[in-house]
Amino acid sequence: MPTLANVNCNNCGAPFEITLKRYNESIKNNWKFYCTKSCQVAIRKKGKYINCGNPLCEKIFYRSYSSINSSNYCSRGCSNSAHNLSSLRTSKELNIKYCLRPFCYKIIPFGNIYCSIHCQRLHKSRKISDYKKLTLSSISNFFTANHRIPTKREMESTYKIARKAFGRWNRAIEIAGYIPNPVLFSHRHLALDGHICDSLAERIVDDWLFDRGITHETNVSYPGGSRYTVDFKVGDYWIEYLGLINSIDKYKKSFQQKESLAKDYNLKLIKIYPSDLFPLCNLESVLEPVIMYHAKSFVMI
Repeated sequence: MPTLANVNCNNCGAPFEITLKRYNESIKNNWKFYCTKSCQVAIRKKGKYINCGNPLCEKIFYRSYSSINSSNYCSRGCSNSAHNLSSLRTSKELNIKYCLRPFCYKIIPFGNIYCSIHCQRLHKSRKISDYKKLTLSSISNFFTANHRIPTKREMESTYKIARKAFGRWNRAIEIAGYIPNPVLFSHRHLALDGHICDSLAERIVDDWLFDRGITHETNVSYPGGSRYTVDFKVGDYWIEYLGLINSIDKYKKSFQQKESLAKDYNLKLIKIYPSDLFPLCNLESVLEPVIMYHAKSFVMI
């Protein structure tokens, strides 16, 4: 029986045994140890898993950092579909109808219910247990990719089957093992860079800036000794998220004061509305001046 040596995987750190001959050969040639072929391949990857940019697709796929851009799609079909939907937000605005089977997304005539007999049979043969598995899997995949709980508006198709499977969306979140967010603007959230955000929406903006390496400050006071603070500040740009601008009069008056200060001190003020985040994220367009500023600063460095 050959003599064995104990080593640790260079990727996952798991202990395993190899022959002494193989061990000496690896030391001599400065080879690293891997417990499986998948670990050997994984450590060479230079990228991350991301969500498909098509709002009608919930696939998570791997892409290298050099290939990641503002629009990432898992396939050419998803890319074409997303571009067709880019100017409109919902199926009502598009005046179109989709196949009733969850996760099909095929457009059908208004007189039809399913795109095909195959879809009809699949949908009618579904059990509640199938809907539960689909819901929990979608929520878990979203959390893995975004490090936060999805909102209903971000996963409309999943929300529909979650209601069938669990009765309530928050119940599905709890069974998936996460803490639900009952009210969008009621809880503080911790962003990926450690910033404390007043709402989930602000955390989405903060994480968006952090993911792109854009240095930013939060809760910076407006000039002139004002008691008002801005949500985000990037260089000369002052960024406000107006989550409650159409629902609370006091909030609206406060922002009017901020606008007045920005005008008095010639501040570059950028406004972000809920429609810029939900159901489709449009920050690439809204924060384009910030992206350009960051790119110039990076080149100068």
